[in-house]
Amino acid sequence: MPFPQLFRRSLYSPSFYRSIPLQSWRFSLRYYLTLTLVLSVVTTVLVSAYAIPAAQPILRGLESSLAEQSGVLDGHELNIRGGRVTLVPSDPPVRFSMSDAMRRALPEEFIQKADSLLVIDTLQPFSEKAFWDLRSLAWLSSDQLAMMNISGQVQTESLAQLPDQVFRPADVRTIADRIGTLADWLAPVAVFGVFLATLISLLGALVYLLVGALIIWAIAYFRHLGLSYISAYQVSLHAATLGLVIWTAESLFLPELPIPHPVFFLLLALTAWVNLVPGIQAHIDSDPET
Repeated sequence: MPFPQLFRRSLYSPSFYRSIPLQSWRFSLRYYLTLTLVLSVVTTVLVSAYAIPAAQPILRGLESSLAEQSGVLDGHELNIRGGRVTLVPSDPPVRFSMSDAMRRALPEEFIQKADSLLVIDTLQPFSEKAFWDLRSLAWLSSDQLAMMNISGQVQTESLAQLPDQVFRPADVRTIADRIGTLADWLAPVAVFGVFLATLISLLGALVYLLVGALIIWAIAYFRHLGLSYISAYQVSLHAATLGLVIWTAESLFLPELPIPHPVFFLLLALTAWVNLVPGIQAHIDSDPET
């Protein structure tokens, strides 16, 4: 059965769902693996087409900003110990400006809100008002890194997990070189990374289907369909289609609103409910494995 037809029937076809327990496990598993591969490729293509072209100029801008100002830390030392940052001497704060390349790479609304790339001020306690007053894309304080995220809002990251280390003026140039290397390899690494991460996430749903199979078994029991747990798990490989498609679309277009697990199970149960209908005869293609 061609994949597009199998995909459509996995969304809705009561007669097809009645036939699933009569099919081999290879039939259902091959469908699930094909579905995850298709969704992974679609995700990779879309991210490669939109995110990578936008990220590469920003990395080049970071590289040029740090390279042009490799002497900004002269006379200073940045100590990280126990998840806390100390700038020595701590006054005045250190400010890295944005290069022209960085300004060209950023959206206009970012440029309107920030004049600098990074401010290192370990004396002033963090507050959102203080962040905006600094007019910087990022602020490294004594215990966290605050930055403007893609939505133009303040986002903070704790430094508690950072290993103890010391940054000296020469390290600025080293970091700039590493960012340049990352920009060179961004496209192939990102394409492979996005594909692999998406594929692993989708295959990881096989674990959730251990619970999903219980839901499908309960629906079949309630409707007197006589489905074993093993057959219910096989059915779940098809019933998960809608949830996986919506999960993939959400991760692409609304990453800030992740779908909670109960919603995935609800979609799984909904698909099973409308397809596992009593009184429907199984429909088996003459060559289901093709």
